[in-house]
Amino acid sequence: NSPALTQGVGRRPRSVGAAGVHRARVTPGRPPAGGGPGPEAAAEAGAGDRSLCHVQRDLYSQCFDELIRQETINCPDRGLLLQRVRDEISMCIAAYETLDESSVAFGMRKVLRGEQGKAEMEEQISVLEGQNRALQGQLQEMGAECEAVSRRELERRVTEEQKHTDEIELLKRTNQQLKFQLS
Repeated sequence: NSPALTQGVGRRPRSVGAAGVHRARVTPGRPPAGGGPGPEAAAEAGAGDRSLCHVQRDLYSQCFDELIRQETINCPDRGLLLQRVRDEISMCIAAYETLDESSVAFGMRKVLRGEQGKAEMEEQISVLEGQNRALQGQLQEMGAECEAVSRRELERRVTEEQKHTDEIELLKRTNQQLKFQLS
């Protein structure tokens, strides 16, 4: 018992651009008498021309309700089936709207998490870059220290070798002198 079916035959529907119920059968080749809401009515109501806006949805709903009224007069069973189709379509549209709203909310949450994660990552990057610079400085200091230790060790070894060579020379001379004195 939808309000669309209880308006009665011959009474003017409350919708804009809708005509009364006509008993003449509507065929694909013949438009309904009165024309019904067309593109002009949609333009007058401010309907958008891209996707299905609420104005267009209202106009299509009114048109479908009129179709249900006319078919209910011709065949009550068919009218009842069309009512069920209308109800199913309404439930599908409601489900799609809920899905759209939840997907938009999900997308916004993901964007916000991404922005938050981006800020945290940028902060972590700056901290790691600072640590990297500090470690590079330590590496250069240790490299310079290693170079200095290598130079000192090389000088010490050269000095030790020179000392050792001088000592060997001294011992050889001493040995020569002692041989000369013994002979």
